[in-house]
Amino acid sequence: MEQKLLWRCDDNVFSDETMDGIFLLSEDGEIFVIDDPVGKFLWNQLASNKCSLDMLIERTKEKFTGGDNEVAKDVDSFVEALADAKLIISKRETK
Repeated sequence: MEQKLLWRCDDNVFSDETMDGIFLLSEDGEIFVIDDPVGKFLWNQLASNKCSLDMLIERTKEKFTGGDNEVAKDVDSFVEALADAKLIISKRETK
């Protein structure tokens, strides 16, 4: 059986989307703002689904233009930054 690492928003993170971007309040009280279209798209994916990194990369490539390697690198960096800030959490699931 294959195990996948799935990411999702941490339930303890408050988020609010306005015309200016998505405002996030971490459990530690830190405020983050996501104001670019790709970042907002990725956050909304993570807020509504459990997603693997591969799923996020594929969905981003379907919605936005860019080279495959560039998209993969950008998505990976974004997910890593969110995880480092404790805004998303991961769970291993067996398929």
